Amino acid sequence: LKQFQSRLKALNQITINLTRIESFDELLTQSIKQAINHLGFTQISCRLIDPEQPTRLLGGCKVGQNGEIILTKNEVITIPDDHPIFQIMIGKATNIIVRDTIIYDEDWNSIGHGDKAFSAILNRDEFMGFLYTDNLYDNVPIAESQFELLNLYSATLGALFNRQQTQEALKKSEEEALHFQQRLKQLNEITITLESVDSLDELCRQTVILGREKLGFDRMGIWMADKDDLTMRRGMWVTDADGNLRD
Repeated sequence: LKQFQSRLKALNQITINLTRIESFDELLTQSIKQAINHLGFTQISCRLIDPEQPTRLLGGCKVGQNGEIILTKNEVITIPDDHPIFQIMIGKATNIIVRDTIIYDEDWNSIGHGDKAFSAILNRDEFMGFLYTDNLYDNVPIAESQFELLNLYSATLGALFNRQQTQEALKKSEEEALHFQQRLKQLNEITITLESVDSLDELCRQTVILGREKLGFDRMGIWMADKDDLTMRRGMWVTDADGNLRD
């Protein structure tokens, strides 16, 4: 009981520390590192769901064979429907502990026997991923108090992950809005510049040049309709395959 209370105190301090992190990747990394260093887990990983395919995992963070913390952003794992975690992924459970069972690596190769536990990371009722731990390394049965600690930690991470993703989405939205405002300002400046051009040919040429230089277009061209045959087009000024401007 004393050890559990000590770890609850550590969990509170970890939560405070994690709220100060400003990137989601760092939050993932530190959530695993702190669990190893302060919560008594010898093996723990965090897996995130693929939003496009709810029964598939896409990235997360884990502990490597040499104890290093590894981000697995591009690692894709498809969960078979007879796997215990599948029940969590489809919403039929929020946490599961399985005792004296086969422990697999990420390629579904058997690497030993022992206890393993899963706990859902939720944003309210939305499944975001899960925490996983096993006792492969120390062979000490997972205590009920440690399983409860895993569940408390996953609930904490659910709130922190949601908060961080919301902040990053807001920041991205603000950056995009600022970028768009800058483009509008540049568009206004281009319009003023083009108003002083006194020939159609030069107007078309400058339109393509300024569009590429000021508005960020990679390639541009102006094609004019043939007034005698609207199905025909003729190029005025275009960007060729080498990025050069030609008429």
